[in-house]
Amino acid sequence: MSCCSTPEDNRLNAQLQTWNKNWTKRAKLLLLGPGESGKSTFAKQVRCLQASDFNKQEKADFLLIIRQNVLEGMKQLVLGADMLGFEVSDDIEDHVDRIMEMEGFDINHDDGVPDTFEEDVWSIWVDEGIQQAFARRNEFYFLESVGIYYLRKRKYLQRLCSSDYVPTQTDIMYARSKTTGISELQFSIDGNEFLIVDVGGQRTERKKWIHCFDTVTAVLFMVGTSEYDQNLYEQADVNRMDEALQLWKDVIDCVFFDNVAYFLILNKMDLFEEKIKTVDLNVCPAFHDYKGGNDKAKAIDYIREKFRSMVEPGKTLYIQTSTATDSRLIEELWLMVSRVTLQGIVDNIFT
Repeated sequence: MSCCSTPEDNRLNAQLQTWNKNWTKRAKLLLLGPGESGKSTFAKQVRCLQASDFNKQEKADFLLIIRQNVLEGMKQLVLGADMLGFEVSDDIEDHVDRIMEMEGFDINHDDGVPDTFEEDVWSIWVDEGIQQAFARRNEFYFLESVGIYYLRKRKYLQRLCSSDYVPTQTDIMYARSKTTGISELQFSIDGNEFLIVDVGGQRTERKKWIHCFDTVTAVLFMVGTSEYDQNLYEQADVNRMDEALQLWKDVIDCVFFDNVAYFLILNKMDLFEEKIKTVDLNVCPAFHDYKGGNDKAKAIDYIREKFRSMVEPGKTLYIQTSTATDSRLIEELWLMVSRVTLQGIVDNIFT
């Protein structure tokens, strides 16, 4: 065999070098969706899977965020009970006064929790009027994680009030802090760089999205499936699912995303499966023609098709259900997303 290179050999070598250069380029995934749909929780999960765990200072910051979440949740329930006309017991008046007067936990100065905080919170939480308000929390703004996670048992509240409390990874996944600005997560998979860009989903934050639209490989759009009977924090007369559908249309019609892959993540399935047992999907204005009753499979199929029908033929769309606080489910979801994204890069190179 001759050791001399032919023009064809040189051409192939040059093409392979170009392919290799393109193959190792960064994949940019844009994480979009309305506020509180679970985007930041998803990003936190992927960070733990692909990059690193949270360091000591980050855990200290989350400790204060978690305590602040509990404080805000209690205030929201007290105000919600008053708005809905539920009476709270006279026995918890002092507890309510102390909680309502608290300004909050300063992330720059951790002075622990007041001596009465744990007793105040629990006394309010177990009050009959407060529990009635909690049952109708869809009618006012409430931090869902407070009731379903941090206060599910008194020992969990006692733990986060203790002086030696260090948040677990699960605690951190349920922590809620509004995303402002643009947050980026970078890591590598098999020598290929990934960049996940998380932008705040509240209306006031969306004007910043345009700055992230350049060179996007894929769009991950999160929807809180359980929010079909809830309204926006920013505009109390707008249904959250209606808002998600309109935002989804804006995203898929965006000229910047003509050749990207779309991943529609129907999130908060744990909450959805509980809610659909008692709250019909057709309470959402956009779902007024739904006739599947409390059948969760029919309900999620209806939601899936509602979003799918808005996508023009020819666009690459993947739809998955998930729960962002569930590490196992997110690991499976991320494996699919990363594989499809990398395969898309290969396909683009060889076409």
